[in-house]
Amino acid sequence: MGHKGIRDGGPPRDPNFRPSDVVGLPIRKAVIELTRHGFLIQQPGAHDRHAAMRHNRVRLVANEGAITEVIVG
Repeated sequence: MGHKGIRDGGPPRDPNFRPSDVVGLPIRKAVIELTRHGFLIQQPGAHDRHAAMRHNRVRLVANEGAITEVIVG
């Protein structure tokens, strides 16, 4: 399971994608999009094991099932 990469016949990643592009999407779709573009969804209280990966971590704020805010880092 997971997103197919270009080598596997999947679509290429959009170089203009920003984490804030998922604001307004349903939670499930937002998580899929962020994961597809290489972002890690940070769990509340999760410890950072790899400082180099911090820039790819995001926290999502949702209200009534839709994303209202994306916090990077």
